Amino acid sequence: MNVSVTAVDTATFRRCVPQLVDIYLTAMNYPRSLRADRIHSWQVASTREHHQAVIALDQETNRLVGCCWGVPGSPTSWWDHCVRSYTQRHPTELRQPASLLENYFELSEIHVLPAAQGHGVGKHMLQVFLSQITAPWVLLSTPEVEHEANAAFHLYRQFGFVDVLRNVTFSGDHRPFAILGLQQ
Repeated sequence: MNVSVTAVDTATFRRCVPQLVDIYLTAMNYPRSLRADRIHSWQVASTREHHQAVIALDQETNRLVGCCWGVPGSPTSWWDHCVRSYTQRHPTELRQPASLLENYFELSEIHVLPAAQGHGVGKHMLQVFLSQITAPWVLLSTPEVEHEANAAFHLYRQFGFVDVLRNVTFSGDHRPFAILGLQQ
């Protein structure tokens, strides 16, 4: 598979959002009924200052096969609010200094179409994405998996992401999530 990975500007990201959301829905096995809401929320997120995005394009088919994007952490964001609320309710479960929530970059999404997985696309996207980030911490959430036995956990651990919180639940998804962090 011949895939190019490129950081893209906000205008390009916004133009690609419908296709990128389709990748997300497929990779996460989420229902198509979420599509319109996710398109809207991703486009709104892209208007935030310092939004960063990376896409992966299959050179043979000229088809998007992956995306990675994020925004600076902010107490006004839904994700930040969920994480802070959880740490307030469960302060002893925080495995890193609470100060990391004061200056971090949220890796909001990283997804690769199932047919393109296993070819290093996620790894390459994450390398390009992280090279753009200057915040001292990068945080992300990923669904919990028994014994961390999936490609996502393997990728994050390979890059040095450590536990921040485990078994966090978010509204809209019944599964528990791990909050992982990478100190840059």
